[in-house]
Amino acid sequence: VVLQKNGIPANSLVTYYRGEVYPPWRWGEKMDAIEMTQQKKKLRPNLPDFYNMALERPQSDPRGYGLLFVDASRKAGHGSSLSHSCEPTC
Repeated sequence: VVLQKNGIPANSLVTYYRGEVYPPWRWGEKMDAIEMTQQKKKLRPNLPDFYNMALERPQSDPRGYGLLFVDASRKAGHGSSLSHSCEPTC
């Protein structure tokens, strides 16, 4: 809920998105380990993917391509739920 009369201006920092940061290879290992544990212990459903964010730097960037995953399912702040809505506007 936005309490400001005129909403939030475009490109404004509202809060930080916090979570555990993983390089792609470690993220894959983590997801595989979770899947194996869930299958072995017959645990379902797994956590929804909306707690996770992929940060991608395009190949056109002078620093080169980069990819990181942020898992906000445990160590999160308010920012991990800002993109969620019962009545999305998109």
